[in-house]
Amino acid sequence: MHRPFTTVAAAFVLVATLAACGPGGTPAAAPTTVASLPATSAAPSPTAASTAGWTTCTNSTKHFAISYPPGWHTASAGPDDACSLFDPSTFTVVDGAPALVTQQLHAFYQSMDRLDYFAALFPHDFFTVVSQSDVTVAGNPAIRYTVTTLPPRGPSGPTYPVGTTLYGYVVTAGARSIDVGTWAAPTDASLLPARQAVVDLAVTTVRFSV
Repeated sequence: MHRPFTTVAAAFVLVATLAACGPGGTPAAAPTTVASLPATSAAPSPTAASTAGWTTCTNSTKHFAISYPPGWHTASAGPDDACSLFDPSTFTVVDGAPALVTQQLHAFYQSMDRLDYFAALFPHDFFTVVSQSDVTVAGNPAIRYTVTTLPPRGPSGPTYPVGTTLYGYVVTAGARSIDVGTWAAPTDASLLPARQAVVDLAVTTVRFSV
């Protein structure tokens, strides 16, 4: 399932088993509740000024880089999870868990194809796929998505509030993928467009190395 917004420590453990297991240790099924499937398109392209002044964060362990806006901050527990969480507020990560709950931009890496990763991120027991489209981002194939959280139908569920909207891209280079996204709880729905705009730009800065 997708990473909980309050416990990133559990998320890093989950990443290791994401390809094989869904809730309760059962195989994660691809999302089947789809409200719409937009046609293939190109992702928004940034202008030279749109990411000017952004800071580049490089994860030397997983060999990728992503940039984030001026005045934003990033923190991690160590090199493995570097460049995963970003927010306008300063925060620290203690024992793998960030000391804030917003995390307005995330970039989670996994050694999986985008289709498998997307299916593992959003099992249909916990999420409704509102939109899903194939796009190209900086020459790499990607899935652009909008999903919402459901009441849990299994023994456990995501810790996002029911009705939370998640928006982002799963970008792939070969068998390596990065989920670049954001989220907004129902009470913060008015903040989602601004967060989506940041994601639309940040995803164009993703670079894979090695």
